[in-house]
Amino acid sequence: MKNHPVTSVCSSGQMLEEAGSLSPFVIEFFTVQVLGLKCMAYRDSDGKWRRAVDGVELPGFVRVLD
Repeated sequence: MKNHPVTSVCSSGQMLEEAGSLSPFVIEFFTVQVLGLKCMAYRDSDGKWRRAVDGVELPGFVRVLD
């Protein structure tokens, strides 16, 4: 098996690339600022921002930080 960041093994022993998935990561996390606080967050399938820790929807304007 190649040592490559997208090469990973499924629980069945089949490589993820062979299983049709390019990455084991489903959710991309971002550092965001909301109401003066910084936290890690992701966008759900509806486009709403949610906190990475507990999935609570973030209120107001969400600014993605670099």
